[in-house]
Amino acid sequence: MNPNEVHDYSCTKKTCMRVAFSRSVCILATFAIIGYLTIKLFGNSIINRSHGYVRGNRQHLLHIIKLEFIMLLGSLFMYVRLISYNNSTENEKCIIDLGESFLKISKRRESSDQYYSVILIIWLVLAHMASLLYFIPGVHRYIFNLCLLCFGFWIHLVVILVGLTAASAVIRFLTRFLNLFKFIGSSSNSTCSSVLRFLLSLLTDNQRQIITALTISALLSLATFISSDKIVIKEITIPIRDLPTSAEGFRIALVSDIHAGASVDEETVAKVVDYVNSENADTVFLVGDLTDAPVSRIKDRLTPLAHLRSKYGTFFVTGNHEYYYDNAIEWIHYFSSMGITVLENNHTEVNGLSVVGLNDYSSENSGIHGHHFDVLEALRGCNQTKPVIVLSHNPISAKEIAFNRENLRVDLILSGHTHAGQFYTVAVFMYWLHPYFYGLYTVRPGTTLFVTAGTLYQGPPMKMLRMSEIWLITLKKALEIP
Repeated sequence: MNPNEVHDYSCTKKTCMRVAFSRSVCILATFAIIGYLTIKLFGNSIINRSHGYVRGNRQHLLHIIKLEFIMLLGSLFMYVRLISYNNSTENEKCIIDLGESFLKISKRRESSDQYYSVILIIWLVLAHMASLLYFIPGVHRYIFNLCLLCFGFWIHLVVILVGLTAASAVIRFLTRFLNLFKFIGSSSNSTCSSVLRFLLSLLTDNQRQIITALTISALLSLATFISSDKIVIKEITIPIRDLPTSAEGFRIALVSDIHAGASVDEETVAKVVDYVNSENADTVFLVGDLTDAPVSRIKDRLTPLAHLRSKYGTFFVTGNHEYYYDNAIEWIHYFSSMGITVLENNHTEVNGLSVVGLNDYSSENSGIHGHHFDVLEALRGCNQTKPVIVLSHNPISAKEIAFNRENLRVDLILSGHTHAGQFYTVAVFMYWLHPYFYGLYTVRPGTTLFVTAGTLYQGPPMKMLRMSEIWLITLKKALEIP
């Protein structure tokens, strides 16, 4: 066989395959964009056709579908990057130079490429299924967990690959127009020059980028998976002005974002209860997002909360996830039946402190009649000479609470919601997006906000090390306004 003929055949075949591949990617990308824009344009009309809690459920479902379309673009990007691993110029040249042996080796390579492609597609499909399985009853927990783990790996990998691709584009630009390699080669510091050359080779070599991205993503996924349910008790002392003598040293166990459902089962919730009870706190505050499914499906998973023990009892406020699946009122009734005090834009007195509970900041979108976020309704009637502690799931509400229109007193706001990003690859972006991300903040003189990273996790059973937390907050009298 003439090697030139083999060369022509291989080039023609590869060209056809690349054209077909590019066409498929373009079609899927176009589908994702059109799908997203369609929901964006017509979503409100779909939502407005429903009433009651169904309205809020439908809004959440459409939001998930929009995210799926955005995720599809990320999946296409990753598939193109990862499938390119075997398409280096050197590999193609070696195959072409084999002459008559080309056909046999080509078939073996095509077979391995097909297996590689199938594995990638299966992983991506499972990752996409994760968010949709929340709406399907009766899914086996092992299937659910597998999809969630694939999704967690997807989150890590897409951020790292996008970052490496962007860095590679910058480096290629600098190399082309500024002769960066020559500049580095002229560096007097040989160690520095070697390190820079290694980094540049990493950022300009496709295969090294892919191996690096996969390795880092796998390590991060493994580390965060192991730490996801390793609950840590953390302590903090917060000064409060006008603190009654009876409340000096008052200890609060702060729990949030359990997200029962998916991979969080009854045993895990029971472990949370055991940790809380071991601290003998004066009171327990549950600041939302305890659930990720309707009462009818997972109420048994949260029955251990009935065994929470403290001197003054347990108090709960809703988070956004309580409204996503069926009727949130059913959860409110269920928690009340377990002896948990549910605060819905109202307040109560606990050992000389006014404890205020607000419905979630987004509860007005739930479609439930009369269910909304109302700061003034909750604060009115609080004794203005005594400390006021507000439970509000989403810290974005902090300014509206602290700077309320009637200038009613607020000393401490306790929130969750942010998970402190949950993933290392996401935390930086979440920090930029959330004005109150994690920890202690002074919203205004006299008003302090504390944001917990949450007790467990949402979605993939992965969380940054030592960030599955229960906070033990001790109150002390402030000498001056903080």
